[in-house]
Amino acid sequence: MKPRHPKLPVPDREKRVKLDVAVAMISQSEWETKEGATVRSYFDVDKLFTADFRFQESDSVVGSSRRQFVREVITDLDAILAERAISRIAFVDEHEIGPVGGLWLAMTVALELNMDLLLLRPWKELEPSRIKGKTPEAGERFLIFTDVVSTGRTILDALQVLEHYAASCDVAYTLVERDDDAGLIKARQELLGDRVEILCWVKSSTLLDLEPIKRMLNAVAQRDLPMELGL
Repeated sequence: MKPRHPKLPVPDREKRVKLDVAVAMISQSEWETKEGATVRSYFDVDKLFTADFRFQESDSVVGSSRRQFVREVITDLDAILAERAISRIAFVDEHEIGPVGGLWLAMTVALELNMDLLLLRPWKELEPSRIKGKTPEAGERFLIFTDVVSTGRTILDALQVLEHYAASCDVAYTLVERDDDAGLIKARQELLGDRVEILCWVKSSTLLDLEPIKRMLNAVAQRDLPMELGL
């Protein structure tokens, strides 16, 4: 028998999409970044595409929010590419974690925008194996795509791979930008400075400020359980 989830009343469609996405992704679990910042929650975007959701109305409601979420991301990216004359998007694969944001999302974006997919693997030791796809060309302009920006380490690692090929990147797009923790913001500024502008679908504070999410997080904290909210 599948667990039942609390009722999540939301007054409008925009908030409904953000709430469905937030519940799917947020996990209440303490973790420490490589830069030493301790964070109480994290966002797992892969769960949005792989989980077997059962919310209050029906699967079709969550499916609708998921589709709307993908449409909004693709619309954002299409506008950014055109405005900034960027030729390609570079997705990032983290060691033993998999493509950030899910390879299924990367493929959807690449197909919808009719663009060659470039997958970066900064953790590989041999240079030729650090990229999958057409080799970046000197002077080619990229946008780095990642699921969640916390300290900015993933963006910096990806940027260094592109710069090895004399390609350039001054903008990154993320699904969720963590702006709810001072330690993360400080680490990000120290790592990236002004080298890369970060654009996002939503800031984490917007999701965490949704009343149903705050109530759920508070309930988990009071019971001192490392409980995942979406599953």
